[in-house]
Amino acid sequence: MGRDDAKGNNEDTSRTNLPIHEDVENIVAPVVRKEVGVVAVDNLKLKIQRLKVSGLCKTKNDIVVEQIKPLFLADSLQSILIGVQDVQDKLQTLDVFRNVEVVLDTAKGPGAKKGQLEVTFFVKEKSRLHLGVSAHAGTQSGDASLSASMRNVFGRAEVFKLTSSTTLPHFGHSQQMEFHKMHYADLNKRLLLTCGHTKLDHPFSGFQENVIGSLAQLSFTSWLGHHKLSWNCDWREIFGFASNVPIQVRSQAGHSLKSSIMHTIETDRRDDPMDPYKGYYARVVQEFAGIGGDTVFGKAEIHSALYHQIWNNLVGSLTFWAGTMRPITASRINDRFFLGGTTTLRGFGMWGVGPHESGYSLGGEIYWAVGLHLYHPLPFIHGQINRYIKLHAFLTTGKLFGYGIGGWSPTELLTHNRLSVGFGLLFNIGMGRVELNYCIPLKAQSHDRLLPGLQLGVGIEFL
Repeated sequence: MGRDDAKGNNEDTSRTNLPIHEDVENIVAPVVRKEVGVVAVDNLKLKIQRLKVSGLCKTKNDIVVEQIKPLFLADSLQSILIGVQDVQDKLQTLDVFRNVEVVLDTAKGPGAKKGQLEVTFFVKEKSRLHLGVSAHAGTQSGDASLSASMRNVFGRAEVFKLTSSTTLPHFGHSQQMEFHKMHYADLNKRLLLTCGHTKLDHPFSGFQENVIGSLAQLSFTSWLGHHKLSWNCDWREIFGFASNVPIQVRSQAGHSLKSSIMHTIETDRRDDPMDPYKGYYARVVQEFAGIGGDTVFGKAEIHSALYHQIWNNLVGSLTFWAGTMRPITASRINDRFFLGGTTTLRGFGMWGVGPHESGYSLGGEIYWAVGLHLYHPLPFIHGQINRYIKLHAFLTTGKLFGYGIGGWSPTELLTHNRLSVGFGLLFNIGMGRVELNYCIPLKAQSHDRLLPGLQLGVGIEFL
């Protein structure tokens, strides 16, 4: 069974389901009857004479008017139907309406002319208070969160949110306040303000960390992709060492203040983010710390993936991750890169690659990693299940190095690389994926922490 058969009939037909009053059909029908064997109404000239929105209570008029006014430019039945659906999508994006329904009718009353329409949007607002429970999985960790939100605070789709979350596997917790605001003229532009406290336990490096931080972030889109421009200010404390933690980690104890500017750009050209057969994905993060505070460094990181349908349902993937950090002051362990684990270099323990002392990971200032993957649906099984469960084979390689003050030579990039291979099952679970793999480390260093055999990985992003 091919991919199209597996996906079934999932096309969006909502554009053809708009309620149209019978008077509008009386305008269209004579034009249709003039055609011989062909129904052609796309170019029928119609104009919108009046737009109405019914059901607004807490929401201000100006933010709604900004979304619906492009409809007045529509001049045909096709452009009106497409425009109405686009407006309906925008009103849903505001996340203040539970339902948005639309009715098209012929224009009536003073000034109404033949060929003019009246469009009415019937909306039902969501309750202002909302309680939520969520779970997220990242590259090296996940979290479970309980949140309380106040929506539409000032009537223009603002959100004030309180969140308490527990982080795994670092067994930390955080409390955070957030304020979200959309730009009424461009819903892709959003402002996020946060402040809060986070406590993390880093057992693989032997320390605990307290962070009291704030963030101001502006997100927007361009032809390159989705951008996030943010200012971060974090007061960090490293403490809580076990008795056998080496001096390289103990020397990091105490407080530090990091104030940084960060820019993230993300481009996603995959045909399906959950089950890609072709396309690519890339995310580039750049950070400069030193806008105040006692921590100064420049940092850049890239995560990328390329997908290609090799034959029928056999898909190949090439992933490439890399990062570099240039400290101006001595680098701190909580700013460095770490590598290894079920979502990065499989066959190694969490943070198990790179400089170690007494079994604890010290991190590094430069890394790279490459993954080669093959995916195929389960044999002799057809239908939607092939979208959620696949066979998986992989080869991963990479390196983390550059710990401490001092430079590094380019020859270090390609020497003493780690290498692992394996196979297993991949489960797509909507918000992320689960991998159950049998891993075989082929190349490692004496200080690395290996984890051969079965590994279970849960996350959103995998090497």
